[in-house]
Amino acid sequence: MGDAGTLLATEDGAETWQKVPIPTPENLTAIHFIRELGWIAGWTGIILHSRDGGRTWERQQSGIQQGLESIFFADSEHGWAVGRLGTILRTTDGGKTWSKVQTPGTLWSLDSVYFRDTKEGWVVGFGGQILRSVDGGVTWRERPSPVRAWLKSIVFDGSDRWWVATDDLLLVSSDNGENWRTVPIESTVFVHQVLPVGDSLWAVGQFGILKQTGDGVALTALATLPDAGRLGVQTENEAQTNFGIVAKNGYLRRSGNGRCHRTPALSG
Repeated sequence: MGDAGTLLATEDGAETWQKVPIPTPENLTAIHFIRELGWIAGWTGIILHSRDGGRTWERQQSGIQQGLESIFFADSEHGWAVGRLGTILRTTDGGKTWSKVQTPGTLWSLDSVYFRDTKEGWVVGFGGQILRSVDGGVTWRERPSPVRAWLKSIVFDGSDRWWVATDDLLLVSSDNGENWRTVPIESTVFVHQVLPVGDSLWAVGQFGILKQTGDGVALTALATLPDAGRLGVQTENEAQTNFGIVAKNGYLRRSGNGRCHRTPALSG
């Protein structure tokens, strides 16, 4: 997914890609799937929904015009989306209706939302913002942040740790956000997304991919990219699914052994 309503799909493990028609020309920023159910967020408050694994899409009414940067569902009914000017939306009916959550004092861009269940969730964004909710996103409280950098992504891994990404370092917490440890990134990757892949964590950036494995926090370079865009695919269980990372002149895909292989860019 990307600019001008671009959405690509693969059904052969990222060997080939096809364009998918969608009902908007707006830029798309985030995608999330729960089995066959999918949601996409984008500029001007766009939210799209698929009930057939991404083959067809229809618009849902978000009720806002602010751009959205991230969307996440804990199950088929409970979902959240965040974006510019401190925007937080929530739904409890799969997106049939979305409600805007009041977040006093949060006026900067929010870039990533992640819930570990239907109650506890976290949001991060510009200026080192870290917000936490324990009531399904009805109310949010600001949490201490060790940095004032632009926090771009947050995930919860299989070792009960929260990870947050900035351009040049990662934050990791093993005590549910009470304390954060900084993990420097030696190479110039400009990380914009972290995600669990099987038993490891991947950090995807503009110029490369880093991989963390096991209980440690060290990351090793997995691949370099000429200039990558956003992560193109997200599924409920990345451990069993290939995905592509689209670059300006090609993309990389993850094979079954966790390695990245470059394949030709989509033509046309």
